[in-house]
Order: sequence, then structure tokens, then C-alpha cells
Amino acid sequence: MNKDLQLVVKWTIGMYSGGLLIALPLFMGYEYPMPISYEWLKTIHIFGVILFMGNIITGPLWIAHAMRSKNNAVVCNAIKALCWADVFFTIPGVVLTLISGLILASSFGDYYTVSWIITALILLGISSIPAIPTLRYQYRLYQLSYEALQQDKPLPEEFTHIMGKWSLLGTIAIILPLISFVLMIIKPALW
Repeated sequence: MNKDLQLVVKWTIGMYSGGLLIALPLFMGYEYPMPISYEWLKTIHIFGVILFMGNIITGPLWIAHAMRSKNNAVVCNAIKALCWADVFFTIPGVVLTLISGLILASSFGDYYTVSWIITALILLGISSIPAIPTLRYQYRLYQLSYEALQQDKPLPEEFTHIMGKWSLLGTIAIILPLISFVLMIIKPALW
């Protein structure tokens, strides 16, 4: 495995693990005290959403544009940039959104009874199911494009096959947070 890719994987695992360790007590009903004013915490929450949603929407567009170039160097660099963008934007965005959102939710009282909050959290949780293999496919795409670039060969058939899986699962991993995003804005009473 390429050293860049090893570093990306380590950062990804570390950041997700740290975020989950902080968020776990919130999922179990523990309420962290609001460390700053509601307005500032909401600003941090919105910033996290922008980082997260912005990257999961624009990242695939970078890859589609790079693929149209049919240039191995462009494809390889785009996938490498996407891997690092996940480390610097997507993962911090998820962590900021989740933690600040759970702390903000406590202002609704017993937020486990608020239908739009529960539904949005479930959708975010379900979106991680396709997102995890998508990351694995993304790393494999980078490996294959890097090897093709180093060997001055065209992208292998395996690349195209994995790109299809990455696209399908990635689409699902994008749609669910978008629905969650809408629920957080309109706050409908679902039951």
C-alpha cells in the first residue's frame, strides 16, 4: 500500500474512532453540558454540516470530471485529493455535526421522543453502512490508478468494476444524509 494511502487510512480510523468515543455517551442518554452559548454551538453545527455535505456532494463530481479526462495522472491525483478531503473535511464535518447536534438536541428535552431528530439520526447511522465499503473502494481505486500511472498503463478492468460499486454505494451514502438534512431544517412531526 502506498505511504500516502496508509496515512489517510490511519487518520480516517483515528478520527472516526475519536468522534464515536465522544458521541457514544450522548447516544446512551448522557447529556454533556452546553459548553458555549446555544447560538455558537448551532454555528459550529452548521459549519460541520457544510464541511460534511459539501465534500460528499462535490467529491464525486471531482472524480467524474477526472474520469472524463482519460488521463491516469489526473484520475490518480483526483482520487488522492478525495481521500485527503475525507480526512480534512468529511470526517471532521461528521464529528462536528454529530456531537454538536446531539448536544443541541438536549435543548428539546427528552430528544429521544422527538420524531424528526430520531429519524435524522437513524438515517445518518444507516448512511454509514454504505459509506464504509465506499471508503474501502475509494482506497482501492487510488491504489489501482497509482499502479497504472507508475507502470504507464491504462486503468485496469478492475478499476472500472470497483468504480461502479463506489458510485452506487456512494449515491446511497449521499442521499440518506440529504434526507436527514431536510428533516433537520423543516422539523416535521413524523409520529
